Amino acid sequence: MGKLINLRYLSLIYCSGITNLPEAVCELSNLHSLNLLCCDSLEKLPAGIGKLINLRYLRTEGCHQLTYHPKGISNLTSLTRLSNIRMRADCNDADQFSIGDLENLDLLGGNICVELIGNAINWDEAKRAELHNKIHLKQMEIWICSPHIKEDEVLQALNPPSNLHVKLVDYESWLTMKERNDATADRLKKARESVRAILSARIEQRLAESRENTSD
Repeated sequence: MGKLINLRYLSLIYCSGITNLPEAVCELSNLHSLNLLCCDSLEKLPAGIGKLINLRYLRTEGCHQLTYHPKGISNLTSLTRLSNIRMRADCNDADQFSIGDLENLDLLGGNICVELIGNAINWDEAKRAELHNKIHLKQMEIWICSPHIKEDEVLQALNPPSNLHVKLVDYESWLTMKERNDATADRLKKARESVRAILSARIEQRLAESRENTSD
């Protein structure tokens, strides 16, 4: 990645074959935008992502298999757009992003989707998020991804400012949505496999015809 040190924009949208980003991406210290839209096989972001201190945009919408956001995202204090993120609500995890790690991301603006996991809502961690300092943030959609996290406790603990529009998606609704997304992802995967098989067969046919013509 040494020759790409000055790269500012990296777009890998609809790269369905990616399951993990290589750690080498984290050496792109001048990167401003990382777009992973609809990389539907992506499962985790690199642990060293916190090195991308100049990153301003991180998009992961449509990455339905992405279940792990590393702690290092809390170091990305230049972020102005973070489309969605999964975080622990019950503790300050050593490796995984936790709700309190929003603390220093005060430049975030626009809309953000937050997926809460864990056995409960940790009030101290929720307060550490300091939502009142996120003055550029317009809307926060909160998906409750655990039956142990209660809606009313989330709002009380986070205490969002009146200018921030908060939309809560309860556990049952999230579960239904997840099942629908998983089914869609499965259909797309099968469709891609069918297309690859058809293309492969056509290529083999053309090669066979080419060999026959050459032999004649």
